[in-house]
Amino acid sequence: MNRYKERVNRRLRDNPEVRRLTGEELEAIHSRCLQMMKEICECCRENGITAGLAYGSALGAVRHQGFIPWDDDMDLYITRQGFEKLKKIFRDRFGDRYMLHAPNYLSGNKARVGRIEDPGARIEDYTGCVHGVQIDVFVLENIPDNPLLYYLHGFRSLLYTAAAGLVIDYEYAREDRKAHGGRGRKPVSAEQRLRRFIGWCLSFHSAKKWLNRLDKVNRYASEKTRRVGIPTGRDHYFGEIWQREDMTRTEPMLFEGHEFPVPAGYDRYLRGLYGDYTVIPPEEEREYHYIRSINFEERQP
Repeated sequence: MNRYKERVNRRLRDNPEVRRLTGEELEAIHSRCLQMMKEICECCRENGITAGLAYGSALGAVRHQGFIPWDDDMDLYITRQGFEKLKKIFRDRFGDRYMLHAPNYLSGNKARVGRIEDPGARIEDYTGCVHGVQIDVFVLENIPDNPLLYYLHGFRSLLYTAAAGLVIDYEYAREDRKAHGGRGRKPVSAEQRLRRFIGWCLSFHSAKKWLNRLDKVNRYASEKTRRVGIPTGRDHYFGEIWQREDMTRTEPMLFEGHEFPVPAGYDRYLRGLYGDYTVIPPEEEREYHYIRSINFEERQP
């Protein structure tokens, strides 16, 4: 778990307004995520789209042959070319059953990553945002071989990543003030005040526009580069770069009794992210997701 998420988890553990999911709620989310992932991977396979389990889902497949017991979502990576193809066919394939949120797609979203959502659940997360059960979709981008282009591409990505994040913080704080006024507001740290001030300075573009620009900045046309990466991932541009053959080739692996693709170089991929990923972390180092409320709609037979 990175430092930012560790700070968030520590703060939320002491927040009486939020809670962790119950065992029954976690099972219901797992069931819906698994069904979504089966359909999405089937769609990708039928349309020649390279995709594979990512992050905690890849780790779960390798270490647990299924969900990490305390995890409550699934992660997928898709090549840039494949993701653009998926956006074109998504509505025809899934209709209103699932929704795709992504920069530069329909209404867009306020996150760096794409998300495929099952709206048959209403989850209010710790920030107060309401959404359905989600699968996070990370775009695998081409990384320039030329050193100068590599650093220019990377620093531009980091610049737009920072700008988008700061404006998101500012817009969230502004919306929270409108919704709740001064009631029950907790003290804000000096770091948070500084982030929101910089976000206000950059708010001549909305968060959505910054994210749309970041999405375009991260693209690199050549598909013959030696390396690929996920600039929108947990470790950003320079922290998530791999050899192309490790990620664009996949192999099947069992996950909750079903076969899903994982990166062919999954050992190098997981060690780069988690170190010795075979060791189960102690309770205090596990990343939990906190919610305010959750409700499921009944499925039609």
